[in-house]
Amino acid sequence: MWTWLANYHSDLVRRGTTSQDTARSFEMQRIALPWLLPLGCMVIVAVVAESFQGTHAYWVTILAVVMLGLPAMLGMMYAMITYLLAGFRADRQKRRASSSDTPPS
Repeated sequence: MWTWLANYHSDLVRRGTTSQDTARSFEMQRIALPWLLPLGCMVIVAVVAESFQGTHAYWVTILAVVMLGLPAMLGMMYAMITYLLAGFRADRQKRRASSSDTPPS
């Protein structure tokens, strides 16, 4: 699992450093999509749980939020923040390199 996380992190950093400002919004949507699928499953479970009688619906909904919602939200935040920070860092390095290349007037 740790190897997979390390590979995922390096892929996010690579994507962030090679992205352009104009395409960054679309790329963020592509990064967030796999994390939205568990959230959709959580909503489906909550809707189906409403058909139960009594307090079972409440506990099934709580279980779905804890098991699907929290990890999905944390994963989505991690992926998007890592991607954006890598992109902003690369943009800043590009600006510094281009400003140091210009001769003084």
